[in-house]
Amino acid sequence: MAQEARAKEAELKVGELDSRCRLAERRLRSAMRGLEESACREAELQRLLEESLDQNREGVREEFKAIIKEALESSVNLLGFALLDRGDGEARRPRRSGHGRVH
Repeated sequence: MAQEARAKEAELKVGELDSRCRLAERRLRSAMRGLEESACREAELQRLLEESLDQNREGVREEFKAIIKEALESSVNLLGFALLDRGDGEARRPRRSGHGRVH
């Protein structure tokens, strides 16, 4: 009788251990799926980040080009005004001949 009770108790313990083992396996599989999903999300976020950085770089590059273009146009305009002023000033000044006389 005592032997049967011990056998029954051992059987219950084995059943409990099997149950715990299956539960641990399910939790492990769930954790692995979560890890895999997390890795996929991380890869997607990394791709989006790189895409965003590329767009930002392109935006900065375009802004820089626009600033340089504006600065060059401004410089050309200033040079043009300076040349016009210089040309107008020469047109208003009397020309001198080689003999020092005003024409």
